Amino acid sequence: MKLGRQLLVVSLLLLALPLAGVRWVQEMELTYREQQVQVLNASLRSMAASLALQGLLPESINGNGSVYVQPVSSPLLIDGYFEDWKARDLTSRPYADAGHPDFSARVFTAIHSSTLYLAFQVHTGNVVYFAPQGSHQFSSDRIELLTGSAVPDKAVQRYSITTEAPGPVVPRLITNISSQPTFRENRIRGYWRDIPDGYQLELAIPISLLPVSDDGFRHFGFRILDGTGKGVISSFASQPTVNTLPGVLVLPDEPLTQALEPFLEDDLRLGVIDNAGWQIAKTRVGHTEDHHQEEPFWLISWVYRKILSWNNIPEYQAGWRTGSWQNSPLKSVLAGEPSAVWRRQNDNYMLLAAWPLIKQGEDQDPQIVGALIAEQGSDAIMALASRSFNRLFSLSLLVIVLVAGGLLGYASWLSLRIRKLNQATERFFQDGREGRSTLEFPVSTSRDELGELSRSIAAMIRRQQEHTEYLRTLGSKLSHELRTPLAVVRSSLDNLSHESLNDKGQMYASRALDGADRLGLILNSISEATRLENMIASDADLQEFETVDLAAMLSDLFQAYSAIYPDARFQLSSPQASCPVRIIPELVVQAMDKLVANAVDFCSEQGEVTLGLQANGRGYCLTVANDGDLLPEAMQGRLFESMVSVRKTRDEKPHLGLGLYIARLVMEKHGGSIVGENRTANNGVIFSLNFPAQ
Repeated sequence: MKLGRQLLVVSLLLLALPLAGVRWVQEMELTYREQQVQVLNASLRSMAASLALQGLLPESINGNGSVYVQPVSSPLLIDGYFEDWKARDLTSRPYADAGHPDFSARVFTAIHSSTLYLAFQVHTGNVVYFAPQGSHQFSSDRIELLTGSAVPDKAVQRYSITTEAPGPVVPRLITNISSQPTFRENRIRGYWRDIPDGYQLELAIPISLLPVSDDGFRHFGFRILDGTGKGVISSFASQPTVNTLPGVLVLPDEPLTQALEPFLEDDLRLGVIDNAGWQIAKTRVGHTEDHHQEEPFWLISWVYRKILSWNNIPEYQAGWRTGSWQNSPLKSVLAGEPSAVWRRQNDNYMLLAAWPLIKQGEDQDPQIVGALIAEQGSDAIMALASRSFNRLFSLSLLVIVLVAGGLLGYASWLSLRIRKLNQATERFFQDGREGRSTLEFPVSTSRDELGELSRSIAAMIRRQQEHTEYLRTLGSKLSHELRTPLAVVRSSLDNLSHESLNDKGQMYASRALDGADRLGLILNSISEATRLENMIASDADLQEFETVDLAAMLSDLFQAYSAIYPDARFQLSSPQASCPVRIIPELVVQAMDKLVANAVDFCSEQGEVTLGLQANGRGYCLTVANDGDLLPEAMQGRLFESMVSVRKTRDEKPHLGLGLYIARLVMEKHGGSIVGENRTANNGVIFSLNFPAQ
């Protein structure tokens, strides 16, 4: 893995920064929520004390059979249709007869000013209408209304609602439980409309028909009776009698609602429920300040929603609409326990809190008469947490980008320095493969590790150059120093050969002369190699390049080599066309001499030496091939180094490994290359001199 990628991987550790920040935002958001619960509970405690001081606490009621009434801001149209009720988002309450599943009803209740509105949707199958001639009132589908009574010795007033056909209804007062209706009650208005499996009935009743009983409440109930005798649907459990009051009519408490208005705060709604869980007071939602803020980027919003704990909040409807809090999670407040829960409705999150209302009597124990309900939105928390998260996300992203960019830039700078050092080293050795480069190695002055590495490489190169220069001049020095002693030895041996020696002495003298001749040959080879090397390295001593026909030159060389090596078998493979190329003929001939000499020496008996020339896409290729032993695989990478010999000759001629080295220098001077390899048939070796095209 490259240095830049390594540092990029290391920079991933910076992700710990936003992760820690996310955890901090989560803890902060939970703290804000807990603080909001504490503040709201403290406010409710103060409000409850204020209501108690004003004497506005509700009275305790018996919740069995109670009928809850929702307030409306304008009168309802009595026409048998329910569009008005649905348009005002009023809710209905279901009723049913357990013994007859096909007999059920839904009942709407509302109040405006001094008028009570009722709407019945009854599913009874076949509707039985009232027949006035000879028919009993109780043999038809009807609805009975029961109220408290202002008549002495009579607790309940009873009304029967029937109709002879769809349209306006006929309300009648029933004087006792078993008698027929006595007279019409024209103050009750109603309209009956058929539906496919029953009927719908709307009623408007003056609140004056529901007097306040001795217990301080208005009582009201109803019974839905089927004309076929299926059963009875009732708003209360027990059978009515003249002295048994129906359930309480739970009406909005306007003074209590007005008393709550001064306590309204930003995004706060207040309400009061009685001890039966019915809502008797409800305020509007407090004015919400418009804390306008720019919509964050969608990715930030998505991450924000994922990391916060709001998604764990349950979704349910509060009792503000229905007026019923009996099944609310806050119902424990009616046992005297303050409670608070978070609820989710669509994308809105609200805090619901409840505080018990306790009436302190002088001669009786404290009594729970209801509860104070408050609901407050989470906009402030969400806005604060969102701003904190946006700042955290933006800052973390900026830090990560800056640090990652800095690390990447630093890695790129280090990689550039390392790459330059590597390129300088490669250029230096490519310019002078034997340590004779004309380039100057750049030495870094930096005080870091790369600077030390650069200076170490420069020092190593200087030592290598000095050693190479010593080895390069060693041949000429040895040749110069050994030539005089060798001449003395040879002249002494020549003089000794003229003396009378026995056979053994003659043999030793002959061996000494052969050794001196071989040593002289070695010195001549070293001197020649040094001369050619100096000639190639020095531009001042070189002849001018000239254009030469390689085919003609190879033909002349073929003739010359055939005469020089009469015992060798030569073959020529050359094109008839001219092959012009710009070369220094003397140097190329020297290289060919070395290759041919090696080919003859290493050629097998009865083997052939083949001289070839062919054109390729990049120029021309001169080849010298011979039958015989193959090149060792392990030594092919060192064929063209100085003083390296990898094969044995058929004779005893010394091979110092200078010929291929000189041939390589010649080809480098011409911008070409030399390649030595085994033949594809593995029956010999072929060397190729590749010349670039003009």
